[in-house]
Amino acid sequence: MTLGFGYCRSMYERLKMWFWSDKSEEHWTVIRSIPSQYVGIGILWLFVGSALIGMILGYAEWFLPKTPLNLTISLVVIMYCVSISKKAMIVLFAIMLMGYLAEVAGVHTGQIFGQYYYGENLGIKVFEVPLMIGVFWGILTMVTNQIARDWSDKRWVVSLTGAGLMVWLDLLMEQLASDYDFWHFDGGLAGIQNYIAWFALAYGFQYLIYPYLTMKGRRVSIHLFLSQFAFFWVGYLIFRT
Repeated sequence: MTLGFGYCRSMYERLKMWFWSDKSEEHWTVIRSIPSQYVGIGILWLFVGSALIGMILGYAEWFLPKTPLNLTISLVVIMYCVSISKKAMIVLFAIMLMGYLAEVAGVHTGQIFGQYYYGENLGIKVFEVPLMIGVFWGILTMVTNQIARDWSDKRWVVSLTGAGLMVWLDLLMEQLASDYDFWHFDGGLAGIQNYIAWFALAYGFQYLIYPYLTMKGRRVSIHLFLSQFAFFWVGYLIFRT
């Protein structure tokens, strides 16, 4: 703990010298000259990296409840760095709402994803489902759709590939969801019903948003997806090995 506070204090002193020295205006000029995509990527990895280091050092119980903050920052970064029109924004928020409502129906009926319930580390819940789940559906749809455009420019191929990427990440998330107190399935792990439902919803969302996105900001999308993958992969190494 002392080492951690000492490191944080050292970083604080360095930042203070950088931003409040006689050359601070020069430093701010340098920062403003950095392309927004690189700033966004740096912010993403700063927060995810801090959480990973914290969990490795044994502070998972402190960092995991901050997941809603991490998702909010991810949404702000992706909206700022990716070229998104007003129509795309409307579609994105519609996807967030539909994803959230699907989760509400899933939790209360057990007919969509299986029998499960949400834990406490994803923030405020309404109808027993965290509001951040809708945000996660939207973010993941957006970034995987951009990534999938590397393989094809055909709408159905992009939608299929993007949905596959979403299910691939969900497969990893399911291994840690209970340990992170995100959500809990009866019997421990999600069944095949969950992945079929995930793929069906993901494909529909991918197909819906395809006409409204461009490739601008794709680099940020790649790093956001990789940062989420790293968050769960490192967690798997911590909790399961």
